[in-house]
Amino acid sequence: MSFIFKYLSLFRIAPPYNKVELSQLFVARRGSENEPRNIAIYLARQIRGEPLKKIGESFNLNRVSSVSSVFERVKRKMGTDKKFRKKVEDIKGILYKGRT
Repeated sequence: MSFIFKYLSLFRIAPPYNKVELSQLFVARRGSENEPRNIAIYLARQIRGEPLKKIGESFNLNRVSSVSSVFERVKRKMGTDKKFRKKVEDIKGILYKGRT
């Protein structure tokens, strides 16, 4: 689980999520969107290449299919929403800088 805390500490320096409580990234409510959490899950898979099971365990998701659904939902939204795509790409850029 330590990888996710190091990763999320970098994620949290990225505006507009620098004001997001870390605990919010672990909360899931059926029927409501948690955009910071969804983006963190998407980037954990895309940037780090973490296995779906490990991401699920880190974000308190019981099923691998839940992680896959979040990943695909973010990917789809990036294809249709330019502002959202820019936000994700900006965060990704900050994370890549933090890795070096």
